[in-house]
Amino acid sequence: MKRRDRTPKPRISFKNRLYQFKENIQKKKIELNIFKQPSNTDRQTKFQLYGTRLYIFLLIGSMIIITIYVFLQKSIQSKTIFYPTKSQFIQLEKKYPQSLSCPCSSVSISYSNFTIIEPQYHQLCRSDLISKEYIYYMKESFKQKNLFYYDYRIISTSYFQLLSIFCEQAKETIVSAREIFLKTGFVSSQVLAKDSFENQMNSLIEDWKLTTTNTFNSTIQLIQRIYQGNQLISSINTGIFKVDGNSQVYVDSQNEQGCNCILSSTCYYTVQIYREYRDGVYQDDPYPVPNVFYGCYSTQSLFLSTLECFYNLSCMLEINKYIGSSEPFNFSALDQNLNQANETIEMIMNRLTVEEWLPNVSFSSYYEKCLPSSCTYQYEGRNNIFISITTIISIFGGLSLALKLLIMISLELINKMFSNNFFHSISFNFIKQIFLCHTENQIIHRLHVILVIGILTSFYMFSAFTPRVILTETNKPSLEIYEDLYKKYNDTLECPCSQSSMKYKSFLTLTTRLHEICSSEFITNRWLSYLYEKRDKNNRHSSYDFYNSAFGQFKILSSFCNLSNETVSESTFQLGTTDLLNNQLLSKYILNNTIEMFINEFQQTISQSFVNSISLIRETISSNMFMTAYLNNWEFDRADPTSLYSVIHILPLNYTGCSCSSSSKCVSSSRGMLTGCYPLETIFQTTLHCFYNQQCIDSTNNFNSINISSLETSRFSVNQTIESVVNELMVEELKFEINYPNYFNACSPSLCIYSYVDKRNAIEGILTLIGLYGGLVIICRLIAIIIVKKMCRVNNRVNPATHLS
Repeated sequence: MKRRDRTPKPRISFKNRLYQFKENIQKKKIELNIFKQPSNTDRQTKFQLYGTRLYIFLLIGSMIIITIYVFLQKSIQSKTIFYPTKSQFIQLEKKYPQSLSCPCSSVSISYSNFTIIEPQYHQLCRSDLISKEYIYYMKESFKQKNLFYYDYRIISTSYFQLLSIFCEQAKETIVSAREIFLKTGFVSSQVLAKDSFENQMNSLIEDWKLTTTNTFNSTIQLIQRIYQGNQLISSINTGIFKVDGNSQVYVDSQNEQGCNCILSSTCYYTVQIYREYRDGVYQDDPYPVPNVFYGCYSTQSLFLSTLECFYNLSCMLEINKYIGSSEPFNFSALDQNLNQANETIEMIMNRLTVEEWLPNVSFSSYYEKCLPSSCTYQYEGRNNIFISITTIISIFGGLSLALKLLIMISLELINKMFSNNFFHSISFNFIKQIFLCHTENQIIHRLHVILVIGILTSFYMFSAFTPRVILTETNKPSLEIYEDLYKKYNDTLECPCSQSSMKYKSFLTLTTRLHEICSSEFITNRWLSYLYEKRDKNNRHSSYDFYNSAFGQFKILSSFCNLSNETVSESTFQLGTTDLLNNQLLSKYILNNTIEMFINEFQQTISQSFVNSISLIRETISSNMFMTAYLNNWEFDRADPTSLYSVIHILPLNYTGCSCSSSSKCVSSSRGMLTGCYPLETIFQTTLHCFYNQQCIDSTNNFNSINISSLETSRFSVNQTIESVVNELMVEELKFEINYPNYFNACSPSLCIYSYVDKRNAIEGILTLIGLYGGLVIICRLIAIIIVKKMCRVNNRVNPATHLS
């Protein structure tokens, strides 16, 4: 047994230890050879040392570059916040307006959940003037008195009843329209920014107010035009009943001032109060009520009047003194501080009697109903440090082995170059040695190389030539850039609009062409005057004669041309102020198709609305059997024509067996045209045929018929009725023109995102190989060892059996 040497060794100072350590390091650095082989010549050792230094230099240099690149590289990062509060959403929206996405739990939310609309009405609609007490007070003022039909006491009673009806109808219209509007769903898949949401809702409310007001006013205007065209008789302001030379009662539409209500609806005069002197005798100095007018029709006269007198209590008391009512006067004047005294009733009605709209849109309520479960946003940032380190490590393994293999092969070639018979060796022995395997290690090495090369080649082919979807962004594209991108990537191109809503008028122009009849001579004042002269009051035609009501028929036709034009113009203006809600930029083709479908629906909607209003008025007139001043539906029959005071009966007229008492649509032929119970119903049943026939419409040739060639561009045939033309708003063609550059500018996309399939990517393939190489070399080495060892074991079992045999 060897005894342990217990002789104490001399102690080495720390400084000497450091010096020795440094010397060892220097020696290791000089002698470091990672390519060392068992049998090396001096030349091989020298080149292996060079190769080691080259390997270290390349590895360190490459890793420094790769490390800097990985840590400095920025990429799009995504982050999700679950159940964000409203304040969190607002902060995120300010920081990441372009990428923030917060899907709503409820896609459609009724306006009523976050919108309140309260109108503040004109003080007239809550004043004493339209109360039952004031109207009763006015009625009592002319009780048991014979008054002129244009006396204030009669006129004012009708006026204040009308004002009461208008106020009530305006309120009902607003309440009904508001209820429908608030039930409408606000469609939003994503939470909108506060400003964008409020702008959209305020725009929608403005459009709703405009639509509601225009619909109300258009209905009143339509009633007035039909009322005037049919010359319906009212209890006031309709004219004077007279008896002609044949003892027949007729209506003289010309008033005492010489204005004829058939020719003009603008006959109006100041209303006066006539004071009774004694027993039906009135004084010659009537009191004129300031800015209160009467005329042919109550509504039109009322609209011209103002409430100036009723803002002044002394004026109201002056009226009370003149009318001499038995009822006490306990009524208040209007407040001059709230409204202008000189504004007309028409001005008040044109805004639906509303002084101020008080809408309230709550973003907080909208957000609570939208209730996003999460918000996701993207931002540009550096990769996570863990991901960066993992990437560097994976690259290091592959790069290290790749450099080793490359330098090892290079050293082998260099060694061959310096050996004898280099070229002969290269051409024969070197190639031969590749395939000759004498030892187990050589077999493992060859199989290892084959597996690595084969698998890497397969991975490279897969990575380099497998289609990949590439997502690309273009910031603030111009129209030219967008059009170029659309040609190349129309299937995947998406360009979010900076403005989610835009006015149609900013890019859309509508032009309308009405039916030829609306530009013909048959709606001119010259033609109407010609027809009126044919109806000479001193030589009156029979009620069954076309000329008796011809003026009324063509007056209505002219009115419908004007109404149609006004309705279309108003509707197109209203359309122009409406917002197109559009989150994504549409291409020219898609935008054109979208607008075309929208315009077709728009035309059908306004036509149907127009027809519905006319139908309601027609049914109202028919049901109430209103009498017309033309006496076409009812006629007066004096029981005793010879007596000055005689009972007058009213009898219905019959047209080819059809009685006006049972139907308002009875007609018969006269002078190539039609005559019937009402001018409106008569002209509606008239076909277009006569308007294209000179002998039919005017044999005197004073007026020209419509050119038959115009039918070539008309969508209506000569056999269609005027009613069918009116039902289409008398529109031949409604053209639209889209200014796409204006649309693009209104959308103003801040970026365009598109994707495409890249089928070849050599760089991606190389990076994949580098990442896989390190691990793949180890795995293939293990596989090669297992396969060779297994084969050798099997071979060793077979050989002994062969020798025994």
